[in-house]
Amino acid sequence: MSDDEEKDIFEELIERKRYKIVKYINAQVFFDKLRQVKVLSMDDTLEISSKPTRRQQAGYFLNILQTKGDNGVKKFLEILEWEYPHVFKDVTNKDAREPPTDYLKHRESVYAGWLYKLPELAESLKNDYEHKKDLKEKCQENKEVMKKVQDNNLKLEKLLLLEKNELETQLGHCFREKEFAQDKSADAGITRGRKTLTDSTPLFLIYKLS
Repeated sequence: MSDDEEKDIFEELIERKRYKIVKYINAQVFFDKLRQVKVLSMDDTLEISSKPTRRQQAGYFLNILQTKGDNGVKKFLEILEWEYPHVFKDVTNKDAREPPTDYLKHRESVYAGWLYKLPELAESLKNDYEHKKDLKEKCQENKEVMKKVQDNNLKLEKLLLLEKNELETQLGHCFREKEFAQDKSADAGITRGRKTLTDSTPLFLIYKLS
């Protein structure tokens, strides 16, 4: 493979996502593993470690990695896949595979994984809060609606009671008027009967009937 082709691999897979890589990785996570496969030397690691900040070390580490050819990039990506799966996916657009069962992740990469998930966790907590807030507001709205329904029911019950009482009063008047009419009719019948007797009955019979 030519130097241009090796450069293209680095440019396409590493340089294109340089900011994301530098933001999340700790260069020292890669030292022992890359020295073991002869990608980095002791002098390389000392030179990288001499930089004052983690980001500066990560950036200088990528500068040195760029000089290590295609094999160096591949070994870097293998370690990146297991130590920083979220960064690996962003760099290669592939899901990271699970590391071997006997593989021990560097504690720095474990911390970085937690930090990477913090925004997602914060967003999840925010969504939960908003959801609970919406539920609380809906519950309050439902309580207000129920109170209005109860108030309306009480008003309706009072109105029905008034109408019932009024109807009973009117029915009572009707019954009393009917009874009065019946009594009056009966009195009128008696009066007519007496008048008939007076006109056609002898006086001694009227006296006895009276």
